[in-house]
Amino acid sequence: LFAVAERLYSQRGDARNALYARIGHIRSTMEQLSLPETSAMLDEELQRNAILRSDKQLRLFCLAVKGDIDGELDSKPMRRDWEEALEIARELGDKKWQNRASGEIGFANFLDGDLGKAQQMVAATLITATLTGDVGAQIRYLAAIGSVLAVTGQPDQALNYLDRAARAAEQNPDAGYQFLIYTGRLTALKELGRFDDADKLTVELLSEARARQKRVKEAQVLLSSSGVFVARKDYSKAAQQLQTAITLAKDGHFDRLLADAQFELAAVYRASDDLRQAEQMASQAISSSQAGGEMYEFPKRLQYLAELQASLGKYEEADATYTRAADFIDAMVGKAPKVVIKGALITAMGEIFNEHFSVIAEHLNNVGKAYEVLERARGRATTDGLRTGSSGNSDQDREIDRKVARLRLDLLKAKSPAEIRSIRDDIFLAEQSRWISPTANSFTPAAREAEPLQEIQSALDGGEAVLEYVLASPRSFCLVITREGSRIIPLAARDEIEKRALSYLNTITTKGTSANDGRQLFGMLLAPLLNNPAITKLIIVRDGQLHLLPFDTLIDQAGRYIAQTHTISYAPSASAWHLLKSKSAPARGRMLLAIGGIPYNEKMMNALTRGYRPDGLGNLPGSAAEIRAAASTFPAGTTDLLLGSAANEGAFKKAPLETYRVIHLAVHGLA
Repeated sequence: LFAVAERLYSQRGDARNALYARIGHIRSTMEQLSLPETSAMLDEELQRNAILRSDKQLRLFCLAVKGDIDGELDSKPMRRDWEEALEIARELGDKKWQNRASGEIGFANFLDGDLGKAQQMVAATLITATLTGDVGAQIRYLAAIGSVLAVTGQPDQALNYLDRAARAAEQNPDAGYQFLIYTGRLTALKELGRFDDADKLTVELLSEARARQKRVKEAQVLLSSSGVFVARKDYSKAAQQLQTAITLAKDGHFDRLLADAQFELAAVYRASDDLRQAEQMASQAISSSQAGGEMYEFPKRLQYLAELQASLGKYEEADATYTRAADFIDAMVGKAPKVVIKGALITAMGEIFNEHFSVIAEHLNNVGKAYEVLERARGRATTDGLRTGSSGNSDQDREIDRKVARLRLDLLKAKSPAEIRSIRDDIFLAEQSRWISPTANSFTPAAREAEPLQEIQSALDGGEAVLEYVLASPRSFCLVITREGSRIIPLAARDEIEKRALSYLNTITTKGTSANDGRQLFGMLLAPLLNNPAITKLIIVRDGQLHLLPFDTLIDQAGRYIAQTHTISYAPSASAWHLLKSKSAPARGRMLLAIGGIPYNEKMMNALTRGYRPDGLGNLPGSAAEIRAAASTFPAGTTDLLLGSAANEGAFKKAPLETYRVIHLAVHGLA
């Protein structure tokens, strides 16, 4: 119809509507065309065509078509298309296209690794589309959310979104056949183990895609259906599906789709124990990922390649690949606007750092490099928060965000270590430029690399040790740092340690007998490390389920709690501990306010004899001695103790609490 309309409008001399029909025809047949060439042609038209330069409504339509095409190729031009479309929609007062453009920018954010902003924008777009009755947008974003849920292991929730999208499409036949809904459903059915239903849907989808000459959709269906054969362990059939998808993607220059298919084929080869072919295909997937600009998936794919290299005994190559993955994670974390999002990204990618540490610890014997890997993972979010505040200059921030986004895309295409380092430095400088604004706060950021291992060692007292745990399989590790040196100690496997720790915690919370678990955990986690009786203060950096474990309650070979023989403290990372320790103490003020030795029994007797209801709290034996012991660790004359009858609420509230570095409460706690 578009082709006929273009011919008729041209015959009438209506250049504007003839151009509209031509762009519409491109949109309806885009998968039969060379997408890169079509994108370049539309870009040329947008720059040079007088009608497109003056007619904002038509320019908006052309940008939307180009945005859809670029969305199959590269997130960088896709973002530019939709940002301009959003600007024009605002000028025109077109609420529908403002909302749709925002949603598409959300997809670009996802591809660039900015998950927080992506989630916010897509969710807002779906809500607005629902409230305004924009059925087309409802279908698209319900299907998109459902598809993401399907591939992230939430198939039941995925089907809820996909079913809603399908109902909306059925009620509006003009919406056409919705491949996005049914490819998402195919993935969800596979995840639920409904393989026969998945087979039937695959046949339908392939028939529809081929009848409509939808090459992108055909490749996507083949990619999704290969997962069904993998689940059945029919690796030969899965490989055939993926090889066909790869051919379609190569012929159409669908770089992101090509990378997805190659990566899945690498996984099939690995499952078939053909590690060499898996490594070759994973390397090809990395190259295609670079061309496609899909940054969020890139670190995970580098991790997969590094795992294959390590399995083949190529430890130096695996080390380099893990380092490259860490560079990209660093760039993504640097873009995150909040410490909580930085932490979430690092947690999501934490397995990469643990695997990297294991390769170094087991095969390269390089304690310094192992430390750098750990601190790069664990110290980044915390030390960023300690070192920096947040600028209030939103205009400047937006410009910096754009600059950082461009640099991150350049980083994605970088290949040599020197080029990667150079771009990372540029990203860092761009981030720091937020702080030269007149509206920036008084915090000054420092360099964000890990604190050098030698500085950590120098900052430790002779009786202190930092214990950094790394839970992994088949072995876990502890990096022990003292003033004298550092070493890596192998421990039991992650599953074994976490199972014992959770059992111990469950026993404690149910008030059961926990001595045996406490001894076993001491044997697993501390006994191999505590061979120096001079070490009495432990700074523990936990990992995994160990964050829930109170190390103070572990029991040594002599039946003593560790709290009786050692002082235990916790830190998120060695770098964070060093930064906190190195912060200057207040010029004036006291070191310690301690409260203990409260005569609870006397209060209970007074209540009973005077007709009040007693609170049921008894004396805490040893609490007076506890706060005296705490005071003894500080210089004489710098502490204040509230003991006995002097330890009351009024005295505590009158104390200048803000002047004390430490407040120690040896009292009952109520929740």
